[in-house]
Parts: sequence; structure tokens; C-alpha cells
Amino acid sequence: MTRTVFPIILNTFREAIRDRILYNLVIFALLVIASAVLLKDLTDGQEGRTIVNIGLTAMLFFGVFIAIFVGVGLVSKEIEKRTVYSI
Repeated sequence: MTRTVFPIILNTFREAIRDRILYNLVIFALLVIASAVLLKDLTDGQEGRTIVNIGLTAMLFFGVFIAIFVGVGLVSKEIEKRTVYSI
């Protein structure tokens, strides 16, 4: 199963790099890290927990957004190329 799935994973990753989706993710991740560092001063004795919660929540949202944007982008490209009709 890994041999059949790995080329699909690799192709999807290459498409995400071409569309610059992952670059936007890195920029937004840096903004989240900066905001977590600034927001840790607002909590009283819970700095570590605040940073972890902000990081985990950001990863959840980014995972959902990347899945949506990459999925929609790939499907629309396949429709334009008319390769999806053969399947």
C-alpha cells in the first residue's frame, strides 16, 4: 500500500510547493509564534500552557485550511486539464 500511496503524497506536496501554499503557512506560523510569546505575559503562571494551547490550536486550523485549499486547487486543475473525466 505504501508504494501506491507515496507517489500521490509526493505529487500533492510538489503541487503545494508550486502554489506557494506552504510558504504562506510558514509565514503564518511565525506570526503565531510571535503572538504566543507576546500573549504569555498576559497569563499568570501559565506561560507554558498558553504557548502549547496556541500552538496546538494553530496546527489544527492550519491542517484544515491546507487540506481544503490544496484539495480544491488540485480538483480544479484536474477539471481544467480534463484528466478527472477519465476516472
